[in-house]
Amino acid sequence: MINLDRRGRTSVPILIANRGKRIADYTATITFYSEGGKAHITDVVTETLPAYVYTDRPDLVDGDLGVADRRIVAAYDEYLMDEAMTHWGDVVALTDGRLEASLFEVVVIELEIEADLDSFFVVYSLDCADAWTGARTFIQGCRVTRGHADPR
Repeated sequence: MINLDRRGRTSVPILIANRGKRIADYTATITFYSEGGKAHITDVVTETLPAYVYTDRPDLVDGDLGVADRRIVAAYDEYLMDEAMTHWGDVVALTDGRLEASLFEVVVIELEIEADLDSFFVVYSLDCADAWTGARTFIQGCRVTRGHADPR
């Protein structure tokens, strides 16, 4: 359940854990797929990782993030989009991840959800070259409720 504040915004915390017994070097992507691309990343905060954001609405991004240039977004739209595609979304790419054994990294992603969106899903992809997890993908469905989170 994703609870939005009165402005249609929310925070999504994501925990990356090294459950192995050695240092892990990794990269990760977090993609918010929604009907019409109506879930928009507005900020990303990490403990140690550099973050890069691909978004259809870079004007909504508050933080000091690397954001895909509008020409890159336009080129992908022209190449990938067709009338049959109804779901797409913003992406956070996390690179140069390094976790000691049994440690954690928390990533907080701020989102703005358009008023008529009631659900979306998130795809988490993690690639750990040293076989900590190998390459793995996780999917999570999210239902949206409005007016229940603390306004910030």
